[in-house]
Amino acid sequence: MTEKEIWAKRMRNHARQELMLLKAAQEGAGVRAEVDDHADAQVFKLIDLFTSMQFEHPKVASIVSDRFWALAGFRCLLPLSGADGEWSKQIEQGVYRNLRDPSIVKREADGVALNLIARIFRIRNTEPEFRTEQSQKPIKFPYVHEIKYYIINQECSVFDLGPKDKPYTVEEREERKAKGFVCHVKEDPEYDCSHCLNCCSNNRDAFRGTNPVEEEAKNG
Repeated sequence: MTEKEIWAKRMRNHARQELMLLKAAQEGAGVRAEVDDHADAQVFKLIDLFTSMQFEHPKVASIVSDRFWALAGFRCLLPLSGADGEWSKQIEQGVYRNLRDPSIVKREADGVALNLIARIFRIRNTEPEFRTEQSQKPIKFPYVHEIKYYIINQECSVFDLGPKDKPYTVEEREERKAKGFVCHVKEDPEYDCSHCLNCCSNNRDAFRGTNPVEEEAKNG
């Protein structure tokens, strides 16, 4: 077996193992869908195509992989400069949009640039991702796009979404928050809520650990 064949086999085995673990987790949480099986099959087709390509140097495969996945995810290969030519000419809802990365905007009112998806949240590891007003983060240039993921406590204030089959409306969630809904960390001293961004502001005595929002603001 050649070195390339060994590399291709290792990649397929790694993909098979990871996708099986993902499938088991999704099925256990009841969120596995037919589209996931189709997606996994397409991943293997991509791996077969990639491993069949001819590379003049071993490092080329790594470079191709890094650049392809960056571009396929619409990420930039170089830091954003914030120069005038990077911004749209027209204003949309009070902001200019960055032409290289549409998730970066600049407010017309004060010129502050924001990453709209700096923080992505999940209730559980297998649940769909979602964003809130806390997903935004002011940025400075030059800027390399950064996203932080948070697995949050389903019982915490703003993210208290209610039963899966009948989630609370925004109004209901605000009403519960106004009533001083308390994080269940008080009942479970072993629970580490340092990754949750919410109860720290309304239930300071229930919060243990470092608030990522405050830390990011403190560190610029």
